[in-house]
Amino acid sequence: MKRSVKSLALLLVLCLFVGGYVLAQHLNQDTAQVSQTEGSFALTEHTADEISSLQYTRSEVDYHFIHAGGEEWQLADNAAFPLDADAVQTMADKLVSMKGVRKLTDGIVLSDYGLDTPAFTVTVNWSDGSSTCYAMGNATPFDDGYYLNLDGDGSTIYVISTSLTSIFSKTMNSLAVKETIPSADNVTRIVIGNVLDATWQETSTTIDPDQHWYDTATGAALDDEKINSLITTANSLSFASVSNASPTAEELEEYHLTEDAQTVITLYSGDEAQRMLRLGADTGSSSYYAMLPDSGIVYTMSSTNVNTLLNTQADDLANRALIPLDYAYLAQADFSGDGIAFTLVPQPPVEEEEAESDEESASGSEDPGEAIWEQVQSLTLTDLYEMHEGTELLTIRADSVNGMSRTLTISTYDVDNYQVSVDGAAAGLVSADGVDKLIRTLKNMK
Repeated sequence: MKRSVKSLALLLVLCLFVGGYVLAQHLNQDTAQVSQTEGSFALTEHTADEISSLQYTRSEVDYHFIHAGGEEWQLADNAAFPLDADAVQTMADKLVSMKGVRKLTDGIVLSDYGLDTPAFTVTVNWSDGSSTCYAMGNATPFDDGYYLNLDGDGSTIYVISTSLTSIFSKTMNSLAVKETIPSADNVTRIVIGNVLDATWQETSTTIDPDQHWYDTATGAALDDEKINSLITTANSLSFASVSNASPTAEELEEYHLTEDAQTVITLYSGDEAQRMLRLGADTGSSSYYAMLPDSGIVYTMSSTNVNTLLNTQADDLANRALIPLDYAYLAQADFSGDGIAFTLVPQPPVEEEEAESDEESASGSEDPGEAIWEQVQSLTLTDLYEMHEGTELLTIRADSVNGMSRTLTISTYDVDNYQVSVDGAAAGLVSADGVDKLIRTLKNMK
């Protein structure tokens, strides 16, 4: 019984050995049938000037370029598309100059090289009416090239060192020559649709000599820092991609790029509009439709910065500082109210050579009015609100070194807020805590 098992095992080993030998011989015979020649093999005798069109599909997008003569190219289905003709010409030049570094013939099976279902194909139509289909298959086993054949020819395969996908790698967006949005320097006015119209004035019209931005219609002081930030944002806007190179009137209406629906952003320098942009509807894909004023091309634009501009609220841009005046510009401040009668006159700065070296003496020479003024500057409008009757708590009159003055009258409103008027005009609400702290400080002053 044991002898029979051993005999059976030996027989199986022998069968496997013989089968493997026969298979190896068969594979060697198949390999031997394919002839491989090293060299430099031209794939076409045509030149790039003789190309009449190029066609290929990549990432499910069809590309079809028409050669309009010389180095001029256009999209076959949209001549208005701002195509980068130089980029297409470069692709055409690389294709016709491409050479095979090896040639395989005899006994070829296309499926062995991935050419029964090519990874990438490019069809070239020539000016003489002929055409050539370049089909690329697998990479070679040693990753030193790619298999390619022409027009499905099963008798010859070439090895190319550069893949067709690297030559034809540009997307439709990267093949578009997008218009440039003019930049704006030394902006003196910014208009964002019906939301904002602000003008820069060199000379302040308020107590703060550093105040420069004002509402164009009302003259109300605006937050300079916030306006400058909006200008920076508006200047940073750029087109992302071409959406429609030849929109119809109906399409412009759909994009909200008609006069009654669009939002126009304009940056001026003096009386000249340096940068103007038409913004349309949200595309639904984190972008907006946009175009230049005199252009016929609709682009998309990232919504990140656009939302910052479109969501601007006029109230948020108001300068909410009640007395926006640095201590260095303060000439005098008078405080009055129940139990309060104090005048603050800033002390001249101590010259460096006159300063005491002793820390205690030095701290004693500091101007105490500066700390009081910091409390005043911290008072800001928490809300714009109509004035109501209230008990007057504190009046502050500040005079600046430029001869301007401002008077605040603060009165009761509720537990958390006091109301304030500026120069007799209603302003809004201010934090009760900040005012109470200031009142306590003033009552302790001698």
